[in-house]
Amino acid sequence: AVVAMTALLGSCKNQKNQEAAKKAADWAISQVGDGDVTAHLTLPTKYAENDKVKLTWTSDKTDVISNAGQYTAPNEDTDVKLTVKAEYKGATATREKTVKAKASSLLNQGLNGLNQGLNNGTNGLNQGLNNGTNSLNLGVNNGMNNGTNGLNQGLNNSMNNGTNGLNQGLNNGMNNGTNSLNQGMNNGTNGGTNRGFNGLNQGYNNGTSGYNNGTNSGTNGLNQGMNNGTNGYNQGYNNGTSGYNGGTSRGGRRNSGVGRTYGQIGALDEEVGRGEFRDDADGDGLPDGREVRPMPFRRKKGFFGNGANRNNTPPAPTPTETTSIA
Repeated sequence: AVVAMTALLGSCKNQKNQEAAKKAADWAISQVGDGDVTAHLTLPTKYAENDKVKLTWTSDKTDVISNAGQYTAPNEDTDVKLTVKAEYKGATATREKTVKAKASSLLNQGLNGLNQGLNNGTNGLNQGLNNGTNSLNLGVNNGMNNGTNGLNQGLNNSMNNGTNGLNQGLNNGMNNGTNSLNQGMNNGTNGGTNRGFNGLNQGYNNGTSGYNNGTNSGTNGLNQGMNNGTNGYNQGYNNGTSGYNGGTSRGGRRNSGVGRTYGQIGALDEEVGRGEFRDDADGDGLPDGREVRPMPFRRKKGFFGNGANRNNTPPAPTPTETTSIA
């Protein structure tokens, strides 16, 4: 009995829901007018008395009247069947109605074309905006990626170029330094060699000049000595002659001996002037065997009185010729 009662109650509830769906479908289809369709239709999606009822519309010619009621004027009058489906708590009900979509006049066609153009333009604009935004985002991303890649590539190239330039500079600096060092060594070697040769030549010239100066000085000294010896010889001869004459004129043998002594000194001076020196073993300053020994003075009575030998002078010795050495 309880089950039967429950089934009865359930059946009554389903029936009530079905009635509500039918009532909503009837109301929805009545909102479509009976006249010809020349503009957009307002197709309700909610039941006015119960907003929990769902209404869904379907058109069999959506290119003339869409499921949302959008009207597009056909080139000729066209019948369009509209179907509404009401759903409420599992219960459904449908209603149909056929309407005539009239071919519009030129004005209506223009308005419809304008609306269609506006719709198409809006859709195109939205599509373009979307495409532009996508393209912008893609371009920004690509630009950022390309910029990052270019920056990295530039940094790598700069680093490689800098490293290569540094290595090239180091190599050039080392080569230039080596060349400069070799050039300096060559210049130093050449300069030292040249200076050595110059010094050798200068020394040779100085030695030659010194040799010539010494030779000239020796020759001049020898000539001077020979001249001095000749002059001494002549002076001794003159002194001896004078002494001899004095001794003869005065009758004094002593003066005669002195004259001979001066004569010996003059001969000695001659030998000295010619360089004919002899040994002096006894250290008296005279060559051995040629010492001057004046004769002792002896005064005799009447020596000077008889005038004997007063003019009897000894013969003059022959002077030795002196030849200067050039």
